[in-house]
Amino acid sequence: MKNSKEIIEKLGSWKKSHSCGELRKRDIGKNIKEIFPDARIPIVAKTGLPEYGVIYNWRGSKHIVNRIPIKHGSKLLGVVTQVLFRDIQELNELSENINILKAKLESMRLEFNKCFQAKYTLHDIIGNDHEIRQLKKLAEQYSRTTLPVLTCSGKRGGS
Repeated sequence: MKNSKEIIEKLGSWKKSHSCGELRKRDIGKNIKEIFPDARIPIVAKTGLPEYGVIYNWRGSKHIVNRIPIKHGSKLLGVVTQVLFRDIQELNELSENINILKAKLESMRLEFNKCFQAKYTLHDIIGNDHEIRQLKKLAEQYSRTTLPVLTCSGKRGGS
């Protein structure tokens, strides 16, 4: 900030659709309060503390802005204002899209998990002799891991 006088020294690239787009070269050298009467840039310049994600009302439109002090060591060089969303509705739409994607992802995760569920349980194994009970006990121990368990027996159940 030029001698802490809250003077507009430079302008970024303004898009025509931007509600602040009427700022032009003619505004360079003016006090920021002439353009934005409720500007908080002087406060950020004074405190040196950034403001992130702040809602700023400009001519009936709610913007989401960051105000960031630019320093070299402890010396304040200026404050940059960054408009993140030109209208809070943009943020709401983005949030809705994220929620839709989260729901789709969860649905896909559940469907994916169904593909890897066991088709049979230990209760499906027929028999109650000592070897079968030992087999079930071992399978229970190994089932505490995330690895699949394959059981094969000789004469009756497999090769």
